[in-house]
Amino acid sequence: MVRFKTDNINFAQKEVVGLKYQIPLQELITQISTRKLMSQKERKLLPEKNKIIDELIAKVEANDLEVGPTLEFTDNGLSVRNRLEFTVAGLKKKWRLLVSLDLKKDETGTIQAHNALIHHISVMVKHLGDTSNLILDPDLDSYYLMDVTLLALPRLQNHLNHLVDLLGLEASLDSVSVSGKAAVRSYFSLIKEGDINNINESAETAIREDFHFYGVSESLGPKLNLALNQFNQVMSELQKVLKKMMDGSSGKVDSKALNLLFDQAFRNTGLLWNVSAKELEVLLDKRIESQISDRTQALILTLGAWVIALLTVLYVGRLSLKKQHNLLSKIYEQSAAMTSSSRLTALGEMAGNIAHEINTPIATIHLTSEQGIEVLADEKPDLILLKEMLQTINDTSSRIGKIVQGMRKFSRDGGLDIKTSEKIENIVQETLVLCREAIKARSIELQSDSISKDIEVECRAVEISQVLLNLLNNAIAAIENLPTRWIRFSVRDLGDDVELSVTDSGIIQNPEIRNKLFTPFFTTKPVGKGTGLGLAISKKIIENHRGTLSIDLASTNTRFIIKLPKRS
Repeated sequence: MVRFKTDNINFAQKEVVGLKYQIPLQELITQISTRKLMSQKERKLLPEKNKIIDELIAKVEANDLEVGPTLEFTDNGLSVRNRLEFTVAGLKKKWRLLVSLDLKKDETGTIQAHNALIHHISVMVKHLGDTSNLILDPDLDSYYLMDVTLLALPRLQNHLNHLVDLLGLEASLDSVSVSGKAAVRSYFSLIKEGDINNINESAETAIREDFHFYGVSESLGPKLNLALNQFNQVMSELQKVLKKMMDGSSGKVDSKALNLLFDQAFRNTGLLWNVSAKELEVLLDKRIESQISDRTQALILTLGAWVIALLTVLYVGRLSLKKQHNLLSKIYEQSAAMTSSSRLTALGEMAGNIAHEINTPIATIHLTSEQGIEVLADEKPDLILLKEMLQTINDTSSRIGKIVQGMRKFSRDGGLDIKTSEKIENIVQETLVLCREAIKARSIELQSDSISKDIEVECRAVEISQVLLNLLNNAIAAIENLPTRWIRFSVRDLGDDVELSVTDSGIIQNPEIRNKLFTPFFTTKPVGKGTGLGLAISKKIIENHRGTLSIDLASTNTRFIIKLPKRS
């Protein structure tokens, strides 16, 4: 609700911006139209008129600097609508050209320059109408006033200017061509049947519909009706004279009188526009004020609802705090149990291979010790050979010790360990010891880059080892029946982070499987061969270390990436 009210406020405020931008433009059209009449009959008044136009152009320029970008009077905003030339700079350029042609007393060029300038301003008005929301006004009263100010009155001014050009203020149709006479009759009909009726109907509808929206405007009816009456009187007089001219029954009409009537028509059109624009601004301000009031009430109601909800939560929370504490304890215990179970499951999957890994060196020790006994039985024992045998026994027993140590570390619960600085190389090597035999037994090629001894990570080593073993176990299970079998392990120093990756020769072609890999209980292993918790728990472990575990979607082969901060 609050968002909706805010959008409505912003919408109306942009209409106000557009209306204010239009005010000096519309006054310019009135002044330039009356100047065109002066340039033909009363040139001595031109300097004063030029001064008024200069002031209006300065206001347009000030408006453009302030709100031009908002109304898309920019290169991009204008070019997408094929209006790139219709800028304030272009307006000033056309005005300078008009003044220079006037000084040269180039009558034809001057009329064309007036029309070019009026057209330029008309396009700017159309542009602000498109970009300011005015053309999309949602309320009937303001919509019909918008129709008067943005469409009907500018259209009437345009038609009046065409009539002035066609008649040439000779107050007679005798010198007008046949096609010109037809054009005069067309514009007369458009003004009488179209423009004037449209203006009156829209203004009357705005007054009639006003009470439906945000209260009645006290000034709308009186001021708009007064301006309409004056406008209609002048337009009625102009229509009578034009009709006489077209009928040809009364001879030539006085040119000065016709000039004056056109001048009054332009001025009263401008007056009606100003009144309509001011009343439109009043309606928009009332709408904005009402929407702001509604939004404030909505905010108060929303805040009240939040306060009630918070008090309710606090009250219920006090009653059930002990229950919540017990529940959280159980959740934590279950989570820890699942992590431990996952770790032991991974170790169980490797149990057969670890047993083989231990049995092989034990058999080596047994065989070497028997050979040593035989050497000692000789009359002259070969002490050098005996020393080599003892060294073999020592190395092999150390190998067994590393395997047992790795199993002991891995099998205990490290979830409560304090994070300490650990060498990545040690974690990796201790993990590989637990699965090296499984890799070897399945003829899998293990590819591993050299790992720097200087790379350290603040972590719980047991948990990181659990994640690595899980990834290695998954890789082994995924590729053991493939014709090409390899696993690549790599470590990269990223400055503040360390990246560990496990890549295998398999390919996950189904995107649905990729998306579900970290979902609890999802597994691609046969029934009884997997819990579907390994990756989900591994991801949680890494996240608890403020790192990330993800699958590389850009990799051709299956590649999991662990990223850990060096300082957790």
